[in-house]
Amino acid sequence: MHKNRRLTRLPDESLREGLVMATQDQIVSETLSEAGFTLDQVKNKTRANKIIMTRHIIHYLLSVNPDRSFESIRFLFMKDHATVVHSRNVIEDLIESNRELKLKVITISTKIRNQNKQS
Repeated sequence: MHKNRRLTRLPDESLREGLVMATQDQIVSETLSEAGFTLDQVKNKTRANKIIMTRHIIHYLLSVNPDRSFESIRFLFMKDHATVVHSRNVIEDLIESNRELKLKVITISTKIRNQNKQS
């Protein structure tokens, strides 16, 4: 059986703890808020790039938590396991070359971390 890599790299590793502690709802709502979309819009089968990237970011941020399986993440959007793995890999690769995306991921992660520190 093929074992998927769990090497999710964060642009700033100090953000990992906040994301690991975050609930699925926190990650989804903060990402949607930052992107300006609703959950229904992101769940829709649209091919609009901004919506696809938002979905990818959610999958990526959810995959940071080692206790959260790809199988559990896929149910959120009713996608298959391979789609979640692909989403995570796309964001990991783009973070290296796309400064705007990197800043967006850092911003979302920082907001989530700060919410959890205040709680």
